[in-house]
Amino acid sequence: MIWRDTRAAVSSIENPDREPFNPPTWDYTYAWTTQGTDIGIYADSDIYAVRILAQLPRADTSYPGNDPQMLVDGGERLRILGEIPVHGALSGKPGNPTTTLPDGRQVFDTSFLARVPADTSFTFQTIDRRGMALNIAQTWHQVRPGEARYDCGGCHAHSKQPVAFESTAADLPNYQVRDLARTTPLVDLTAQDVEALTVRSEAAVSVEWFRDVAPLLNTRCGSCHNAASPAGPAPGLVLASNAPLVNGWPAALWALKLAHTDPVSAAEYTRYGNGLYVQVTRYLRAFQSRQSLLAWAIWGARLDGRTNATRTGDIDFATHPAIPNLTNPERMLLTRWIDTGAGVDLTGFVEPGQPNGQQALTGFLQDDLRPTAVLGPNVTAAAQLASLTQVRVSAFDIESGVLGAPGQWTLTADRTLGAIPAGGNLAAGLTLPTNGAVLTVTLPVAVTGEIALRLRVVDQAGHESVIDRQYRIGGGLFASGFE
Repeated sequence: MIWRDTRAAVSSIENPDREPFNPPTWDYTYAWTTQGTDIGIYADSDIYAVRILAQLPRADTSYPGNDPQMLVDGGERLRILGEIPVHGALSGKPGNPTTTLPDGRQVFDTSFLARVPADTSFTFQTIDRRGMALNIAQTWHQVRPGEARYDCGGCHAHSKQPVAFESTAADLPNYQVRDLARTTPLVDLTAQDVEALTVRSEAAVSVEWFRDVAPLLNTRCGSCHNAASPAGPAPGLVLASNAPLVNGWPAALWALKLAHTDPVSAAEYTRYGNGLYVQVTRYLRAFQSRQSLLAWAIWGARLDGRTNATRTGDIDFATHPAIPNLTNPERMLLTRWIDTGAGVDLTGFVEPGQPNGQQALTGFLQDDLRPTAVLGPNVTAAAQLASLTQVRVSAFDIESGVLGAPGQWTLTADRTLGAIPAGGNLAAGLTLPTNGAVLTVTLPVAVTGEIALRLRVVDQAGHESVIDRQYRIGGGLFASGFE
């Protein structure tokens, strides 16, 4: 259930604009470097959907100089697992039901339920009907294989009474539970500005500069924002791909992502420094498309809930001509890029000043996540059996995918079972489902007493997950009877 139980504090006596979650003594950057906060000014009714993001690990490949080769706000690879409407016709809740909050307020029922990949870090954004982030939780979550959570009482709200999930519309039998492990639903807007939902047959979706963003900006914007006479306030914004490099970088990438001193004012960057450029450049604000000039231009309006007169010292928006042939899905792709950290994969790109032989090993689009592997039964359940005759295995990977062909994964034991010697593959000839479905493996003989099993699963990037499990079949968990 999504609801806000915070009231934004005035940031200072001089500046009456409210900074959500922060008392007046806090610097605004604190929210963006340690907790998460609201993006601009909006009403609860603007919350249209929830976006669930997977957070991929960032392996340390720093020796001898092989840092992860990517530019991304916050330093993490974010993947979109799905966007789930929480009210309206596409939410699966007929009649837009309401619910009563613990403080007595009647609000739209914004509950949701989804199936997510296990053993994968994830976080949340709430988004508006344009798919633009309204607020971001910067804490991470996970579930173990088979775990179900219906008791989330809220982030940074541990002392607050949660809404009982069983009282919400998402608990009803006819509610459609979205499978974000096998598909990625994305909110959409038609040419007639009608809400739609596009479901992609992918485990996760990412948006990246060279693959997705630069070609789109070049096609739709490059004719006006060319190198010879770039449109926009002096010196103009260059978005054409054929423009000369700037300081060794593509001109558009430099202007949007790297020109940290092309200021609103130098104070803007100093105030929001602290290791994270919240105001990345004049055109981008980290994770905040609603407060980014680039997004205002492509949508043709200021979108942060303010006007140019609301406060001083920030970016103002002048009118921007309609961009020919730019579609709503293309606008939403650009804003998703901003809201997921504006990722740039530099694999194969020689960064200015980078010594030869120090090309990084991993880029923004590369798989840096081990597959999830599951082996059952667990040791407690096995201890209650008279004999072990079969085991259940499952595996899943949201990035490159699991290698499931016979021989590409193994299940072994530490003792001979029938004709299979110790260390031999008990799953030889079997195909492991790559979509997370459970495969039952019948053992050659019934097992009693103690046995150690090992499940080994590999993804297409070569990452390996291994489960070593020591079973004691019957007679309790421990030989000493300690339990």
